Amino acid sequence: MSFAENLLKTLFARNPKNELKLDSGKLTRTEAEIQAYQFWKTEFSEACLAEIARNFKLGKLDLRDDLKTVWFKNKSANGFHINLEALQTDGFEPWFLLQYFQDATLSLGYRKYTSDFETREIGGNIYRTERTYLKPQYILTEEDFTQKVKQLYGNILIELTFNKGAHLKLLSTIYFDRNFTEALPFDQYLEEILRTS
Repeated sequence: MSFAENLLKTLFARNPKNELKLDSGKLTRTEAEIQAYQFWKTEFSEACLAEIARNFKLGKLDLRDDLKTVWFKNKSANGFHINLEALQTDGFEPWFLLQYFQDATLSLGYRKYTSDFETREIGGNIYRTERTYLKPQYILTEEDFTQKVKQLYGNILIELTFNKGAHLKLLSTIYFDRNFTEALPFDQYLEEILRTS
């Protein structure tokens, strides 16, 4: 198991003996929250995305990365985990980033498969997790059964966890099935979702 896999396992590990599910359900936002997000998206998202892109570049060069980015890469999955505490841009709420990455992914030809939350008590600490799962949009017709399905960048999971700070994980999982085209490069996906214009 790689260092990144061990770290992600540790960060998201659950011990059923000390775990209590407090609440869960469909993830929804109030009208006021949506307005706050839209204002941030218009006024401040560019600076926030530029800061994330800067940290990604530093991390890949093994230089100081304020977001403490952990990269996950293997044959069937690519992704990252970041600590949002260092992301102090004006008007920022951690869930804005989950929403922004969701919206950016939807604009690339995806559909929302699920979006939910859960709150748990684990070892005396409260954890809230919000997640969105997106899949490539495709509708099969009779003629399409002879064509491979375009998987784009694979299935996308975006997960925001609150406990002693906010952490965001984004994971792309890809198919190696003869019915699907080869996945597009994950680095290209990152460029698309971090694009500010």
